[in-house]
Amino acid sequence: MIKEFWQERKEEKQRLKELKKEDRKNKPKTSLWNKICVVCFVILIVLGPFVVSFGSGDSKTEFSWDKIIGITDEIKESLSKDVNKTTLITSREINSSDDLRLEQELTDVGLGGLLTEESTDSESDIELTDDLVLDSYMLGALLNDLLEEIYSGDVEICELIIYEEEGHKMLKSLMYINLGTITLSDNLPFVYFTTTSRLTTHAGELVSLDEEIVVNDLTQEESEQIIDVLDGSNFRTVADYTNNLIVGQINLFAQIIDARIDISTINMKFIKK
Repeated sequence: MIKEFWQERKEEKQRLKELKKEDRKNKPKTSLWNKICVVCFVILIVLGPFVVSFGSGDSKTEFSWDKIIGITDEIKESLSKDVNKTTLITSREINSSDDLRLEQELTDVGLGGLLTEESTDSESDIELTDDLVLDSYMLGALLNDLLEEIYSGDVEICELIIYEEEGHKMLKSLMYINLGTITLSDNLPFVYFTTTSRLTTHAGELVSLDEEIVVNDLTQEESEQIIDVLDGSNFRTVADYTNNLIVGQINLFAQIIDARIDISTINMKFIKK
């Protein structure tokens, strides 16, 4: 099972690369004459203002928005602006100490070394020996390890909180995502997404329901307008890269270690079958 786990992650990473490659291949080619005209335009028109503004310190990155249908200048500005992450953190950010605690927890239940690809050489030595209980921070550290294998830093969980509200288990995440991953485009900014959803289980799997997503430090209404535009340009939605992605990775991990998921408390419990 562990060998299949690592193989699946390699294949998923390769699929993402191929999708982006195919997207670039399908873009209309620019003729040589057009390229020459563009160069001349840059020299004659752009150089003048550049000289005037030289030394002003305003060097804004230019992003490629052409893949996002219906995007406005206002949305571009909202997605491109710098955001102070600390203002978005509710409790605390996942950090290296959580990685250390996670490593110890995995070792204590027979899963030491599971998250290293070398574990495929000693599959018989890695088996869940007791129930694994992870608090929100260790769970976030685990998920970041899993996501790194596929997205190579383009999708990161900054904060993860599981809590109770009106008898429901809730999941709140703050994620830092390269928009290019969602739109399969190059040269787009990283954006913060704060997502709140209700957790439940169905047919033995964890499910995320009723996602509410906030973009950067915007209002709910502004965020919904932006997400409508982003979702309208892609086969997959923003929600597929936030709490739905988190839940999917948790289900995959439970399958790999042959465990049942228990959300009766605010900790994530993987019960040995």
